[in-house]
Amino acid sequence: MAVLPHEEVAKQSKDYTELYLALDKLSKRQREVVEKSVVLGWNATEIGEDMGMSSATVRVHLKRGLDKLKTLMGAD
Repeated sequence: MAVLPHEEVAKQSKDYTELYLALDKLSKRQREVVEKSVVLGWNATEIGEDMGMSSATVRVHLKRGLDKLKTLMGAD
């Protein structure tokens, strides 16, 4: 297991903090869809079945949520 330099650990910690703060600014539905898609790897159909919405609605929430995260985190 590689040991990361102190500066890299600090940068990763800052990045994770920034991500969590940005996730908190999403709507509850957007956050849940983003987490299930990105973290759990679920597809739109699986998320829709779990949350009681169509896969098209899931895709809208995912797109809007990811777009907002990019804006909040300063990504282009």
